[in-house]
Amino acid sequence: MSLYVSINSIHEKDLKEVEKTPYKIDIIHNGEIYIDDYDDLEEEEFERIKKWKPQEKEPIRYEIGNSNEWITYLLTGKTEWNSGSSPLNFLNANHRCVNDYYNLYDSQETYTLYKKLLDLNIKEIIENYNPDNFNKLDISPRGYIWKEDDRDSIKIRLEEIISFFKELTKKKLGFYVSWE
Repeated sequence: MSLYVSINSIHEKDLKEVEKTPYKIDIIHNGEIYIDDYDDLEEEEFERIKKWKPQEKEPIRYEIGNSNEWITYLLTGKTEWNSGSSPLNFLNANHRCVNDYYNLYDSQETYTLYKKLLDLNIKEIIENYNPDNFNKLDISPRGYIWKEDDRDSIKIRLEEIISFFKELTKKKLGFYVSWE
């Protein structure tokens, strides 16, 4: 079963704060932190963390949803996690993991990923799309019957992802991937 995945912008200063105090990722992602989730924190420490305000005032979010499996298969021809190679392997990677739910990437990594995404030949990828293979392998979303006319929506999703990373690169932001 696929997890619900989102990619979220993060300011470099916030990223460094999260690396020092991982609990702060919840403030960035959820807008607050709940003491019930962190029974290992002393109340004084919890109050200090709770008062922290992130630099990123208007985070940018791109919802991959449960599309990470079909994106990985489309770009690599493989359904297994971390097999095959594509610029979007980060969706399944364990990179600077925080609280088991978030992976952090700095602005340089954002730039590098964006450049790799620009090298993708979307036209060729879309031409190679085969709905019969997707259905035979039960590529998520589960129960969905992939059709020939899904090409346009797949192309749009790939273009949206590239556009998202272009915006992050332009603003010199890092990002984090969250799974729910």
